[in-house]
Amino acid sequence: MFGLKRFFEKKTGVTRLSSDSIAEEAARKAAAFTADMDKAIIADMHRSGYALADPANNLSLEELVAIQAAERQVDIKVDVERVAPATITFDPDTNRATDAASGMAVEYVADDYPTECAEFWKLIWKSRVYDFRVYVNYGFSLRQQNPNLDGAECSELMSKLNLKEYDVPLACSADAMGFLSNIDLFLDLFAAVTRNRLKSRNIDIIFMPWGVERKHHRHLKFAPLKPAE
Repeated sequence: MFGLKRFFEKKTGVTRLSSDSIAEEAARKAAAFTADMDKAIIADMHRSGYALADPANNLSLEELVAIQAAERQVDIKVDVERVAPATITFDPDTNRATDAASGMAVEYVADDYPTECAEFWKLIWKSRVYDFRVYVNYGFSLRQQNPNLDGAECSELMSKLNLKEYDVPLACSADAMGFLSNIDLFLDLFAAVTRNRLKSRNIDIIFMPWGVERKHHRHLKFAPLKPAE
């Protein structure tokens, strides 16, 4: 039996791998796949404007994530009950807020159905339209205050607090510096849409995108709008 097996292997050139060899090959392929995925994520981070993700810096994805996590631990001024400029108007038919002085507008488009963990929005600025995606239920505020909360506990607490939290991206990368110089107006417009859509909810808005200097970071909190008298 074993002689026939060796004869067959010799004639066909096929040698049966041991279980250890199979495990080693699987581990090698898994490591190669992970390395390729890490490179793709780092490249995407760099394209998104995160300077530290430049391949020349030779930083691993784990190191980049650790740096970003450290940046997010920095205390950020929290604006509560911020008063938006009087030049901003809201159109309930289009879910759009517009600033009459600058012409900048922000419009809610749709939820990311069926997951509903994100929303689709539009920025209208300087006669151009920019599509962007906003992530919800991020839990940043609650995790800062309660670092031991796991995902399920965080979601439960957000439900009890009637809280909706938005992690807002760099909505316009084509003119990033021009956009960041108008970040307060952009967030006021975003808040105007959000608060009018979700009158009964507490709203947290966090602007801390990859690669954006800390001086531009914002954290805004809004209590539910009071019913019109």
